[in-house]
Amino acid sequence: MNAERLLALFERIADMPDAVPRLRQLILEVAYRGKLLPQQQQEGTGESLLKAILTAQPTDRRFGGRIKQGKANLDPLNCPGPSQIPSTWRWSYLDFLCEQISDVDHKMPKAVADGVPFISARDLKDDGSIDFENAKRISEEDFQR
Repeated sequence: MNAERLLALFERIADMPDAVPRLRQLILEVAYRGKLLPQQQQEGTGESLLKAILTAQPTDRRFGGRIKQGKANLDPLNCPGPSQIPSTWRWSYLDFLCEQISDVDHKMPKAVADGVPFISARDLKDDGSIDFENAKRISEEDFQR
C-alpha cells in the first residue's frame, strides 16, 4: 500500500478494531524494506559500514565468545539472512554487531542533569521501542570517550 492510498483510507482503517497494531506492523514492514525514508547514497552501504567496523578491530578478534568455545570464527560480511533486503543493506551476525557496543574502559559514566542519553537494557521496552526520555544522561565528554 502506498502512502497516498493509506492516507485516503486512514479514517476507515482507524475505525478497525485492530487498527493500531496493524498500522505499527505496516510501518515496520515498510521500514524493513528500506522504504520508510529515502536511501542516502552518501551514507554508504551496509557492506561499507561492516567493513569499517571490521577495519577498526584487531585482525585476530573473534566475536560472541567463539574463542572460549573453540568454534571457528564467522564472517560477518557473509551472513545468510532470513529474507530479502534492499540491495545496499547487508545481513550480519547480532553477536558481531553487539561486540561493537561496549564500555571499553569499564568505567560507568556519571549521570548529569542535561546530556546525551545513555541507553541501557532498562530503557528497552517490550513493544520494541526505546525510552529515551527516562534514560540516564551522560556528559558530552563521557559520550565521546
